[in-house]
Amino acid sequence: MSRPVPPDGTEAMSRPVPPDPTQRAQEIAPRARRFAADARQRADAARDSARDARARVKDLVDGPSMPLVGTPPAAASSRFGAPTGRRGAWHRAGAAGRPVAAIEHRPGVALLDADPDFRAGVPADALAAARRVVVVPRLDVAPGPWEPPRTTSWPDPVTGVVVLEGLVARDVELGSRVSTQFLGPGDIVDPWGAQDDMLPCRVRWEAHRDVVLGVLDGRFALAARRWPSLLAVVQRKLCERADRLAAQSAALQLPRVEERVLAVLWQLAERFGRVRPDGVVIPFNVSHRLIGQLAGARRPTVSLAVKELCAATLLTRGDDGSWFLANGSRGSLEPAAIPGALA
Repeated sequence: MSRPVPPDGTEAMSRPVPPDPTQRAQEIAPRARRFAADARQRADAARDSARDARARVKDLVDGPSMPLVGTPPAAASSRFGAPTGRRGAWHRAGAAGRPVAAIEHRPGVALLDADPDFRAGVPADALAAARRVVVVPRLDVAPGPWEPPRTTSWPDPVTGVVVLEGLVARDVELGSRVSTQFLGPGDIVDPWGAQDDMLPCRVRWEAHRDVVLGVLDGRFALAARRWPSLLAVVQRKLCERADRLAAQSAALQLPRVEERVLAVLWQLAERFGRVRPDGVVIPFNVSHRLIGQLAGARRPTVSLAVKELCAATLLTRGDDGSWFLANGSRGSLEPAAIPGALA
């Protein structure tokens, strides 16, 4: 049965009034604009984050971007050798626009390829990534005296350098005496380390051939957080260098100069020598003065000791300045062969 419609039209008044499209659009428009503005801000933030991430990856692999001011190539090559990198020789702008130590910026070196010891401990499935990421700044040093550049050239912390190629001598001068230590491929040293304030020592560096150094800076420290085995390799290399210093210190305690000369030359032969059936050749020129700085003796005394060793055919000097150590010369350093040695 149909319900009667009141004649006064009250039922029609109770029905909902349809919304006005114009008014509805005016209400929605401000919210839509706020939503669009928020979306644009989020998109800008995402782009900034992506750009920062790309920059961090590029800094880790290629080195940090830094303000560079060009300098004459000849000025840099006189100290660090002729520039062969893509950027040549530069100064890095320091505080108040002052240039800091001149270095030759070259493309970074892949440390795991330059020194395979650093591959130890890196998982096999991560080795490819580690070879791409563990890239350290390369520093080329020409033969001759060398002064380490400031550590401000690279991101902190700068913990030292690893010798990748060549031969470097570290001279420590105290009073009228000089003690020398040779550093070769694989050695790690901190050329910026503080010296003992109790002794007035002066440290000098000299490259005896073209040298390539890898700088262990903040990028290496960042990579070591991902692969802690890198720090274990650094620690092992430092311990090996400490052992060699202990052996050199023991050699300085030998009573006869001839024994000290043989001991320090055998140390060089172990690191840098070429083995022959009848002995070992040290394939570079080591002067009597340098042998004296290694063995703790004056040059004239070393010359007399070398003369006796050559007469006994234990030691031979090549025309190119190299040294040949006969196999029998090592036996004279055995504890039983040294007078006064403990049994």
